[in-house]
Amino acid sequence: MALVEVRNLWVDFETPEATVHALDEVTFSIERGRTLGLVGESGCGKSVTARAMLGLLRSPPAVVRTGQVVVDGRDLMAMGEAELRGVRGREVALVPQDPTTAFHPLLTVGRQLTEVLEVHEGLRRRAADDRAAAALAEVGFGDARDVLHRYPHELSGGMRQRAMIAMALLCRPKLLIADEPTTALDVTLQAQILRLFRELQDRHGSAVLFVTHDLGVAAEVCDDVAVMYAGRIVESAPTRELFALALHPFTRGLLRARPRLDAPVDQGLAPIPGRHPELLERPPGCPFVERCEFALGPCHDQRPPFELWSLAGTARALHGRRVACFEARQVAAAQDPAVELRPQSAPGGRPA
Repeated sequence: MALVEVRNLWVDFETPEATVHALDEVTFSIERGRTLGLVGESGCGKSVTARAMLGLLRSPPAVVRTGQVVVDGRDLMAMGEAELRGVRGREVALVPQDPTTAFHPLLTVGRQLTEVLEVHEGLRRRAADDRAAAALAEVGFGDARDVLHRYPHELSGGMRQRAMIAMALLCRPKLLIADEPTTALDVTLQAQILRLFRELQDRHGSAVLFVTHDLGVAAEVCDDVAVMYAGRIVESAPTRELFALALHPFTRGLLRARPRLDAPVDQGLAPIPGRHPELLERPPGCPFVERCEFALGPCHDQRPPFELWSLAGTARALHGRRVACFEARQVAAAQDPAVELRPQSAPGGRPA
């Protein structure tokens, strides 16, 4: 059984003007000690998924229609706010996109770290200071004791990000959710943070949900990848298998749009045509249909199930993987005519 299972998560945002259907039957799982990358375009629902899992969406306007978020056998969606507060930071921790706004500007970094230990583990101030300093040292601060007494604005962007990771790992959480933790960093700091994530996960064995729009980052740190489009997971697979052969047209488009070092200098990028849907209504068919070169009649009026497929070919045999696409065979054949696909099953339905 997976350590983390998200099942049929549906989230809407209700406003006076319209209802935005932000998440649509989101389903995925993460094994202990593995990292799942959640990738997709801006606005597709990645950060909403991360915050919905922790009950951090403001309601109203957010409405969780249905779904389960099971961590080590406990459903976070069935918990009240008081019980959730005991889980956040202790069993499930979040590294947000922007540590500048996540830290309280009027409290020292040390006070914000020690509060986590005082609340969740009941440590007294001195013991909490020692644990906080050790956590800062673990993420690469040589002057950890000095950092405890600094305010967030006295740290650089990379230092704030490392301090936020230290805070998230203080209680050794079972699940760490990293919501685009390298977006605002330059490439040197990004490489340091990614290396730090790999080292810390090897050391602590936590499951990690790594939210990113960068396929290069996903390839670097993730064991598995789930591709999201218009609020729905459309493909999931082990990372190497996904990069070797995409089964959904959107995934194929993302991979083709990447800049390549081996491409001719005068060759431009290959963008995905069309626009991301506005999510003001749930289409009866595939949400990618208007941008898809493989779309046929059923794609317009039937919802493709998120099926488990077996993938085999003359040159390789790959593990089972899920994709929501009626034309997955054609997508695969366009990349490798020797590949053979076999559908196995489709989970769960949509709520009334």
